Amino acid sequence: MEGAELKALNSLGEKIKSIDFALVEVSIRKNFKDGPLLWDIDNYMIKNKFARIYIKTGAASGDALYKKMDKVQLYWVCKMRMESFLMRILAALQVTDFLAVLKKKCKSYVSL
Repeated sequence: MEGAELKALNSLGEKIKSIDFALVEVSIRKNFKDGPLLWDIDNYMIKNKFARIYIKTGAASGDALYKKMDKVQLYWVCKMRMESFLMRILAALQVTDFLAVLKKKCKSYVSL
């Protein structure tokens, strides 16, 4: 569903209210034309009372785990927005590419 994650979530309609957890692929930079970014997914999930509790990303995309909350507190909203903002800046500066290469190099040295 690369690039269509938000469409898939929207297609759930009212069924999203019956879900407790959601694992969603997210992009931290534009990988697909009109594809949603982490910020867009976060906004949608916040509106539906979900907080992102975990994220693992590579240079351009990754997976985010969201948990249903009775009430998404200001802390979670601020945390999610700050993280997605910082990830967008790092991706724009191509720091995420550097970190991905560094991680790969470190793994190759460890496996020696």
